[in-house]
Amino acid sequence: MTTHRPRRPVNTPTVPCGALRPPWQDGPGDAGERLPCARPTDHNGAHTDADGRTWIITTAEVRYALSVLFAAEALRDALAEELAP
Repeated sequence: MTTHRPRRPVNTPTVPCGALRPPWQDGPGDAGERLPCARPTDHNGAHTDADGRTWIITTAEVRYALSVLFAAEALRDALAEELAP
């Protein structure tokens, strides 16, 4: 009579996502510090690199909307300075 040992689960390594932060999201001095996403391939939400920095991949429409928003805020600030007594 043989005794069967329970099977241990096999630790299959998760494949990292590997996505890179877009260059336009890099701050000054970050040019050589772009690390790939270390989260599993099928993760939800923001990407996270080995340093714990997070980012999202945005669409062209979102980038355009943000650039219009920032330009409008800069124009408002400039006009407010001109009209200030």
